[in-house]
This record gives sequence, structure tokens and C-alpha cells, in this order.
Amino acid sequence: MNDEEILKCLNDISEDEMIEKVIIPLYEKKFSKRFYDIEFTGKDKKEDQGIDITYYEISPDTKAKEYFGIQVKQGDINTGKGANGIAAISVQAQQAFTKKIPNVKDKSSYYIKTYIILTTGDIKAKAREQIVDQFKDKNFRFIDGKTLAEWIKATYLSEFMSKFNIEDEDDEVDEDESPIESIISFLEDEFKKDIKEIRASFRALDSCKCKIVRELMIKSPLKAFAIAKNIGMAKSSIEHELDELVREDVLEVDEDGYYVKYGNLGNWSAVLQGAELRINQLGYDSEIEIWQIVDGIFC
Repeated sequence: MNDEEILKCLNDISEDEMIEKVIIPLYEKKFSKRFYDIEFTGKDKKEDQGIDITYYEISPDTKAKEYFGIQVKQGDINTGKGANGIAAISVQAQQAFTKKIPNVKDKSSYYIKTYIILTTGDIKAKAREQIVDQFKDKNFRFIDGKTLAEWIKATYLSEFMSKFNIEDEDDEVDEDESPIESIISFLEDEFKKDIKEIRASFRALDSCKCKIVRELMIKSPLKAFAIAKNIGMAKSSIEHELDELVREDVLEVDEDGYYVKYGNLGNWSAVLQGAELRINQLGYDSEIEIWQIVDGIFC
């Protein structure tokens, strides 16, 4: 099945059906080792207070429960005045952050830490900006239809097809694509111009300079000693190369160390941000590191 077919199935049923039939079991399977007490708390629309699904994670630092609330939608999230418009969602978000979440097991109540907007459609850039800017001290996550369809294909496809009585045709799903290949394919579609420019820049650099730039794309700022250590060379051997890269406007340097210069090696900061977000969205935080993405695209 392709994304369009999956999303059509989801949009052809009610939101409540979608939550019970797909979203809850998908979360229970995909995030079984991270999320706890995944519940459909929004069945009673008079009591949902902006939250359809709740769950909690255990903080790795404090070991405390951190609660999350999901608002489930169908269709595009926009800046309009309808049910999927930013005005309605802002009201729901306000309700969600002030709602007490009861925990029967420890007889306590909690407030959500993060509000998640999940939809079968697109989440327009302006809508994202407006909701985040209205709640500057609150945490938001956005899961659009494309991401949702990818999760289903990766984790829940056989169950999904069974529930919708769809026969398995095998020819439309590339099960051999690795997580890294999936992330790289996404980035090459989303940041085509920047990646093309960065690749062209790499071809213009000699091998030593490529190694230096690679290190700073993965992590910056770095001092000359740290760069030399990471690429297995003497500090004195790379200082001349670093000076040349600064003169050529590939890198910039300040008291904290060296950086990839914004704009002169494509918009790498945007590609990096997109990679980190995509890794997080797909739940590969513990599996994929940025150096693997850099090497997969450019080296």
C-alpha cells in the first residue's frame, strides 16, 4: 500500500474509529518499550478537554512520569476558523495543558508535559508557527499524515490491511529499505537544492578538507585539537587547512571553535534540523546518529 491508500482508509472512517482501530494499537506496538498506559481518554467529547489520547514516559534523568496528550485530527491543519483551524486548536491546547490527568494506580493526578497534534493531512507551516508562538513556554510535537502513513507501513501494515480487509499485494512496499535509507530519501526530497549544493562543495575540496568539514557538520563548534583528534591527524597538520577553509568562507571561527558557515555550504543547518526531527518523528533516536546520515548523503 502507498501513503495515499493508507490515508484514504483512515479518512473514510470516523476519528473515534481511527483512534481505536489504528492509532492506539499502532502506538502500543511501535512504542511498547517507551510509552506506558496509552489510553483513549477522549471518547466522551464533553470531558476530553482537548486530549484524545494520553500516555506517559519515564524520564531518564529523574525517573518521574512525564505525561503526553494527543489531539487526533483528519485532514489538513491550517490557519482557518474551522475544527482544524488554529483558533480551535489553540483552545484545545489551552484546555489540555490545564487538564488534570488522573492516575488510578498511584492515586495522583498529573499535567501533560507535551501536546501532540496528529493528523491524516498536512500541517501547514503557518499553523505550526502560530500555535508554537502562542504557547512559547509549552512543548509541542506535530505528526502529519505522511509520517503517520510511514509508521503504519513500518510497524503496523499487516494488522492495518487485515482490519480494512485489504489483500496483500507485496509489490508496493519496499521492506528492504533501511531506517537510514528512509531518512536519507526523505531529506533528498525535502532539501534537494541544499544537498545538491553541499555535494558540489564536497567535490571541490581535497580529502583532508572533506574530513574537516564532515566533522563540523556532525558536531560544532570544535577546536582545532578536537578536529585533529577526531580525524586522526596532528593539530599542526590541519591548521593550514582550517585557515584556508575560513578564507574561502566555508568555515567561520570564534572563541568557541570552528563552524560550518551558514549559506556557503548550502543551508546545512536546515538539513541537519530536518534530519534530527525526522529521526525523532520515526522513533529512531537510539538507532541512528547524525554521522550516519552525513556519510550516507555526502561521503
